[in-house]
Amino acid sequence: MKESAPARIAGSPQYRVGDLAIDTGRQRVTRGDEAIALPKLSYDLLMALVRAAPNLSSIDALMAEVWPKLIVSPETVSQRIKLLRDALGDDPRNPRYVEGLRGRGYRLIPAVEPVSAAEPASAEEPRTAESTASAAESIQAEPPATRAPSSPRLASRWPLWASAGLVVLILGAFAIRTIIESERNKPRTSVEVVAVQPRTVAVLPFESLSADADNEFIAVGMADSVLHELATLPELIVVARSSSFALGKPAPDAREAGRKLGARYLVEGSVQRAGKALRVNAQLIDATTNRELWSVKIDRSIDEVFAVQDQIAQHIAQRLDVTLHERPAEYANFGTDAYLAFLKGRALMGSRKIDDIDEAMRQFSRAIELAPSFAAAYAELANAKYLRTGVTGTFHRDIGKLSPEIKALVDRAIEMDPGAGESYFVRASYELDMNEAAGADADFRKGLELAPNYGAGLRIYATHLFDQGRIDESLAVIDRARLVDPLAAENHYFKGEVLRLARHGGEESAALYLQALEVAPEFYPAYTRLGQVRFQQGRLAEAIKYGEKSIAIEPKVGWTRERLVWFYVDSGDLAATREVSRGFGAGSPNISIGNALICYRAGDLERAQRLLLSVPDDPDVNRDGPAFRFATDAVIERAIETHDPAAARQLILSRPGVKKDRGTLAVVSDNFPMVAQLATLEHFAGDRELGDDLARRILDFVDQGGDVGLPSTGPYMLAATTALLGRNDKALTQLEQAIASGNRVGWWAWLERNPSFAALRDTQRFRAISTDTQVWLTTQLTLLGQMRMRGEVPPRSAAPMPGGC
Repeated sequence: MKESAPARIAGSPQYRVGDLAIDTGRQRVTRGDEAIALPKLSYDLLMALVRAAPNLSSIDALMAEVWPKLIVSPETVSQRIKLLRDALGDDPRNPRYVEGLRGRGYRLIPAVEPVSAAEPASAEEPRTAESTASAAESIQAEPPATRAPSSPRLASRWPLWASAGLVVLILGAFAIRTIIESERNKPRTSVEVVAVQPRTVAVLPFESLSADADNEFIAVGMADSVLHELATLPELIVVARSSSFALGKPAPDAREAGRKLGARYLVEGSVQRAGKALRVNAQLIDATTNRELWSVKIDRSIDEVFAVQDQIAQHIAQRLDVTLHERPAEYANFGTDAYLAFLKGRALMGSRKIDDIDEAMRQFSRAIELAPSFAAAYAELANAKYLRTGVTGTFHRDIGKLSPEIKALVDRAIEMDPGAGESYFVRASYELDMNEAAGADADFRKGLELAPNYGAGLRIYATHLFDQGRIDESLAVIDRARLVDPLAAENHYFKGEVLRLARHGGEESAALYLQALEVAPEFYPAYTRLGQVRFQQGRLAEAIKYGEKSIAIEPKVGWTRERLVWFYVDSGDLAATREVSRGFGAGSPNISIGNALICYRAGDLERAQRLLLSVPDDPDVNRDGPAFRFATDAVIERAIETHDPAAARQLILSRPGVKKDRGTLAVVSDNFPMVAQLATLEHFAGDRELGDDLARRILDFVDQGGDVGLPSTGPYMLAATTALLGRNDKALTQLEQAIASGNRVGWWAWLERNPSFAALRDTQRFRAISTDTQVWLTTQLTLLGQMRMRGEVPPRSAAPMPGGC
C-alpha cells in the first residue's frame, strides 16, 4: 500500500525530464511510482545538467558547479556521469537521458519542463530494503573541502573467495540492508544531533594473538591494508590510520570508539600465527548500536597474507554498498620482510623526532633493498628525507644537495606505480619549494583523485593554500583533515598555527595545541607553540614549563630550543638561558644569536654586537624571531653610544626579504619591525630627518588601517615610534594598553633600554607601568620556583658562558 505524498515545500521548483520527475525541495527523483535513489553528487550533477538544458554543459563548468573549490579531474566527472547513468538505467551506447560529446561535455536529451504548483511531480515511492539502503548513501554529505588522500595501499588484487564465502557475503549484505531498513522505519520521536557520519568507517588495529613480536606487525599490517584498500573509495569517509590506530590497546568499546573517531562503522579483528599457519578473524560493527553486522574467520598460509587482506577489504566494502576499484597488485610480490620493514618505517614517521626519522629511512631503504620494485617504499623514503630537512631547521642548506635524490626517488615511485596517489603529494611539496607551481597543481589534482582519504595529503594541500594567503580555504581543508583523521596531532596543530599566524587567535590556537597533545602526548611542537601563546599572554612561567617539556621530548630540534631561550631571557634567569643555549648543535648559528641576546640582557652591548654580526648569512637562520630582533636593538644602542650607525644600518637593510622604497625601507606590514628599528637608529645616530619621516609614515600607515603584523611586539613598537616624535601622552596610553592586554614580550628591552622612551621614564605614568611589571615578574618567578619544586620544570645550572656575559 502506497503512502500519500507529503506536501511539497512551497517555492521549490519541480521538473519533468522525459519520464523522470524531479522534486527539488525534497531532492527526490522518481519515474512513475518508482523512486530513484541518487547519492548527493549524482543528484547535484543531474541538477547542473537540468539548469544548463537544452545547452551542453562543459566539463570545466560541471567541475566548478558540482565540486566547488575542490580539485577534481575530468575522470572524476566521467565516473560520476557513469554512476548517474547506472542509477537512471541509461545505456551510454544508446542513451535516453544523458548524451556525452567526447572532450567537450554533457547535455540532457529529453526536454526539461517546469511543473506547475498544482501538478503533482510524483507519488511517494514504496519503502523497500533496496531503496532504503541506497538512501543511506544519498544522505552522505560531501566534504566542504578536498578529501584526504590515503597512504600507500597495501592490499593486492587476488581472486575472491570460493562459493562458500560468497554465500556469507550475500547473507551479510542482506542482513545489513535489513538492519538499515528497520532502523530508518522506526518512528522518530526526537532529533539526535551527532558528529558521526553515516558512511564513515574506521579500521581498528587487529590484535595479535601470537607471542612473536614480528607477528604484531603482521596484525598491524592486516588492518593497515584493509584500511588503505577502503581509503581509495571516494564514496566512503575512511578514518585515517593515525587516528584509528591511536586508540591504543585494549581498544574502547564500539560506542566509545565510534564517538571518538566520528565513525558509524568499525572494523576490528585478530591475527594468530603458528609457523606458516595463519588465522584471521574480522568483524564489521555498527558503532551506534554496538551490534556486529558481519564476521568472518579465515585460515590461510602466511604466504597468502596479502590475499587475506584483500578479501577482507572486499567483503567490508560490499557490506557498505560500494565497489572496490580494480587495480593491479601492489605489495603481494614484495615478501613479508620487505613489507614489515616498510610498516616499521612508516610507524616511526609520526613522532617528528630526528632519531625516529633516521631509523625510518633505514627501514625504507631495507624494504627497497629486499624489493627493488616496492614503489611505496621509494615514496616514503623521499618523504622522510624531505621531512628531516624541515624538522632540523636546515632546509635551505640541505635541499639543494638532497633535491636530485628526493626527485629521483619520488619519480621512480610514480613510474613504478602511477596509480598510487600518495607519491603525487610528496612530489607536489617538492615542486612548490622548487618554484614549480604548475607541476605542483597538477600533482595535487592527481593525488586527490587517486587517494581521496589520505590525511597527510589534505594537510599538505592546506599548507599550500595557507602559503598563498587563501586562509579561509586552508581552514576548510584542514577541518576536513581533522574530520577524517581526528587522532592525528598534526591536523589540530596546523589549524592552531593558521589561527595564531593569520587570525591572532591566541586562546583558540591554545585549545587546538592542547587537543593535539591530548591525542599525542609527546608531540613536542605543540608544547612549544602553546608556550608561545602563553608567553604572549604574560604567563611566562607556563611558557617556560611548556618549552622545557618540548625540548625534553626532542632535544635535537633547534627552533623549539630557540623559543625557550626567548622565554628564559624575559624571566631574567640568564644562568638557565646559558644552559639551554649550550644545547644547540655544534656550529649552529642559534648559539651566537642566543648568546648575543644574553649579552644584551646583561648590558654588554659590545659583545652582543660582535656575536650578532658573526652570524653567517644562512637562509635557515630565523631573523624574524624575538631573539634576533632584540639582539639587533643591542647593535642599535651600540651605534647610538659610538655615534657610528654604519654597522647597524647595514644589519637592518641587508635582512633577507625586506622591501625597499626610495633607497630605504618601505613602510609595509612585512617590514614593520625593521622599519621601526631603522627610524630609531636614524633619529638618534644618523639622518634624523629620515628617521622622523619614517616614523611619521609608520603612524600614517597604522592610522589608515595598516596591520603591524606582530601581536606580541607590535604594540610596543608602535608606542616607541609615537614617542620618537615626541607624542608622549599618546605613547604612554599605547604602552598602558599593551600592558593591560597581558602581553609583556621583551618587556625589559622596551621599558629599561629602548632609547625612544628616555624622555618618559621619569613620568609618574611610566613609573607605574614599571612597578606593575616588576610585580608581574616577581609573581611569575615565584610560580616558576613552585613548578621547579614540584618537578614540572627541571633545575638549571649557573655555569658561566665562555668569554663573558
